[in-house]
Amino acid sequence: MKKESFLKFIKFALVGTLVMLFHIFFVYVLTEIFAWWYLAAVTFSYTCSLILNFLFQKYFVWLNYSTSAIKRQVHLFVWLALSCLGLNTFFMYVLVSVLGLHYMAAQVFVVGLLSLLTFHFNRKYIFSLE
Repeated sequence: MKKESFLKFIKFALVGTLVMLFHIFFVYVLTEIFAWWYLAAVTFSYTCSLILNFLFQKYFVWLNYSTSAIKRQVHLFVWLALSCLGLNTFFMYVLVSVLGLHYMAAQVFVVGLLSLLTFHFNRKYIFSLE
């Protein structure tokens, strides 16, 4: 991996980690402090996290300030996020229920794999649009 790509991947991973921490914290605040139903809190927090992730990916990681393709970028970004949610569930089922892997080891593997795929897809298809 080239130095520039490696640095972008580090920024990508940092943003992903921070957005995940925001999501968990926001779910906690909504359920424990504001007494929201946990599924409503998760759904709302996931939506907010998706928006935050898109903005950080576009402007901080990929330095893509163009607005001409933003609708298409949002559409592809949401499609990718929902696809990864489905793939995460599928791979977890296969690795844990079919192959007998420990669920935490399986999740670490799946998150790593999906992170690499997402990074590549963002770089090549979403944030290269003008």
